[in-house]
Amino acid sequence: MAEQAPPADMSADEAALMKEIDAILGMGAGAPAEGAAPADMPMDAPPAEPTVVEEAPADEMAADEMPEAPAAAVDVSPIVEALGVTEERAMQLYEASQTIPAMEGISPEQLAMELSADFTKLMQLEKIIGTKADMEADDAMVVEGDMDAEEPKEM
Repeated sequence: MAEQAPPADMSADEAALMKEIDAILGMGAGAPAEGAAPADMPMDAPPAEPTVVEEAPADEMAADEMPEAPAAAVDVSPIVEALGVTEERAMQLYEASQTIPAMEGISPEQLAMELSADFTKLMQLEKIIGTKADMEADDAMVVEGDMDAEEPKEM
């Protein structure tokens, strides 16, 4: 199989880099099959050792890679008391607040004070909760629609 020539506007270095990337991804026309020896390797050379990628320990992981703590561990009773809502609704409000960068990491106590003092913030969170519920309902309808769909009948 013949290799394609690199585009005319690509330098030799860029072409070599693209060829290397294609070979790594196994997409190049001349890319060896996984586990196969590279074409320029002598036939009597020992096979290359597979590369082992080790994961970083959890304490070295970036903050955005850390798994989130379960939402049930948060005590939302200050929100329940301040707003007079159910515990489930208080948890929804708290979770919605964590999606807003300015409110991210806020404590339930602080959130309760802010929401009781600022009706606009409460409405922003209610809008987020409603949008999420709408998306979940749409997803559920799509799944139900897939299960209820009948095959077209031929006549």
